[in-house]
Amino acid sequence: DGQTVYFSDTDSSLARLAIPSGAEIQIYALPSNDASWFFQQVSVNGDGTQLYATRTGIQLNNGASKLVRIDLTAISAAEYILREWPAQTGYGAHVFWPAANQNDDRVAFNEYTVGTNNCTPLVITDRDGIQSFPASGDPARYGRSGTWVGDNVVMERRGPMDGSGKCASTTSLSQVDPATNAETVLITGYQPNGR
Repeated sequence: DGQTVYFSDTDSSLARLAIPSGAEIQIYALPSNDASWFFQQVSVNGDGTQLYATRTGIQLNNGASKLVRIDLTAISAAEYILREWPAQTGYGAHVFWPAANQNDDRVAFNEYTVGTNNCTPLVITDRDGIQSFPASGDPARYGRSGTWVGDNVVMERRGPMDGSGKCASTTSLSQVDPATNAETVLITGYQPNGR
């Protein structure tokens, strides 16, 4: 409704700010004895009941990351892990760039393909992590920083994987239709944010 901001108020907690009143409320925090994770890239669904975030590891979990859903409807918020990226030699932590759909229980994100160079295909799942896009056998659509525009996802486009396992960065934004897997290059740009 344009009246609430969701953000990380500390490395290990999330909050919301009501714009009209200026009231800030912490909505979720990792256990106080757990200093081995921090939150990045939060996205909330249309009715404010589900928040998605990348939880990135530090210290003992350095290089690991998790895509989590945090349900905000209970008296105390509950966290569910949808995807995990274990710490791996030669790779840093993986940011999933989650984008909650504003009209239903889907989340779009990019999931790194191990053994490649910058190949992060678009994935869409339901709230429980059950994948609906891409369908089995469909070509991957590579990019990052996705956002929903209606029923389509707009993201920073990366080229298809070449023979050496590299997905070249581009300077363009593309729109992907999850129903047909069609990808349309729209315009030169970065960091899209749709409505």
